[in-house]
Amino acid sequence: MLISTHYDSENNLLLARLSGDLDAQSAPRFVAEIQEILKKHSTSIVFNCEGLDFIDSVGLGTLVKLLKLFEAQGLSIELKKMKPRIYKLFVITGLDDSFKIEVDK
Repeated sequence: MLISTHYDSENNLLLARLSGDLDAQSAPRFVAEIQEILKKHSTSIVFNCEGLDFIDSVGLGTLVKLLKLFEAQGLSIELKKMKPRIYKLFVITGLDDSFKIEVDK
């Protein structure tokens, strides 16, 4: 999992581009990186999921953990440009109601 981030000071929003796999192997590092970013910028985050190729149950759980962390601080997480096949996992698990998701066409 690779993450590139950009802080949009005009909109007080963190933009993060995901690429690769969010799975059991990459999840701990992913959470640590997002927590460090959150310490620097207490702001909502938009994940561009265009480059996200795969997500497993640990990856889904990781996003839920982050969602709870952000919501506890009055912040939000958005998932944009998600591939339909990955979005399907959110639908199957019922997580599509928990996240604000934009599916890529």
